[in-house]
Amino acid sequence: MKRSRLVVSVVLALVVVATAAGCGSDSKSASQQVCDSRKDLSDSVAKVADDAKAGNFGAAKDGFADVTSAFADLTTAYSKLSDQQRSGLQDQVDKLKTDARALTDATDKDQLSSAVDTVKADLDGLISSIGKDLSCD
Repeated sequence: MKRSRLVVSVVLALVVVATAAGCGSDSKSASQQVCDSRKDLSDSVAKVADDAKAGNFGAAKDGFADVTSAFADLTTAYSKLSDQQRSGLQDQVDKLKTDARALTDATDKDQLSSAVDTVKADLDGLISSIGKDLSCD
C-alpha cells in the first residue's frame, strides 16, 4: 500500500515536472531575448548610420523611431537578466544611454554623423560583450 502511494506520488511529480518544462519551452530565456534585441538594435543603428553618412538626413531622422523601439526592447529584455548578468554590462549600457541622447539633439549632418559614430562604437562594444557574456549565437 505504501509502495503504491510512493509510486503514484513519483509518477505525478514527474508528470508535473514534464508539463511545466513543456510549457516553458515556447518562451525565450532572458538571455536569448537580449541576444535577439541586440541584433535588432544593431541593425537599426546601422541603417541610421548609413543614411547619415550618405547625407540622407531626413531618412536618418526617420530611422530614430526604429532605434528607439529596438533600444526599448533591449532595455526590457536586459531588465529580465539576473543581477550577475546585468552587473557585467551596466557601465556599457549607461554609456550607450548617455551617448544615444545626442542622436535626438543633433541639428545638422555633422552632429548627427558624429553622434551616430559614437553610439555605433558604444553599441558595437556592448554587442560584443553581450555576445561573450551571454553566449549569443
